[in-house]
This record gives sequence, structure tokens and C-alpha cells, in this order.
Amino acid sequence: MKVGLRWLGTFLLLLSIQHAAEACPVCYGGDGTTTVSGMNQAILFLLGVTGTVLAGISTFFLYMWRRIRIQRRMISDSIVINASGNL
Repeated sequence: MKVGLRWLGTFLLLLSIQHAAEACPVCYGGDGTTTVSGMNQAILFLLGVTGTVLAGISTFFLYMWRRIRIQRRMISDSIVINASGNL
């Protein structure tokens, strides 16, 4: 019961001071400002970094997959089974 009242009190307090949590004009989309263009460039840069890291990880796994495939092929080519079925 007390926990419920605490949550209700917290919710009512946050509801009463919602004007303090409003976004700044940049967040509303004020076009043409240097801040907006800087934020857009920062977002594009971070997307580029994320894409580069993901491409590097996928390239590594493709390299390992190809390497294992070649090693398996080399091992299977060198294995000889005699007439009785033994290696």
C-alpha cells in the first residue's frame, strides 16, 4: 500500500513539473542552426563508426569460416582409408 502511494506521489510530482522537462528549440527541429548541422554530422559519424565495426566483425567471421573450410578440405584430402575401412 505504501509503495503504491509512493509511486502515485512521484507520478503526481513529475506531472506537476512537466514544464521543466520540455525539449530545447534544437530538439524541436530548429532548421538552419549550426547546432542542428553539428548534431547531424555527429550522428552520421557515429553511424559510420558503428557500420565500420560491424563490417570488421563480419569480415573476421568470414575469414575464419573460409580458413576452416580450407583446413577441412586439406585434412580430408590427406586421409586415406584402406580396404578394411581403417585410417
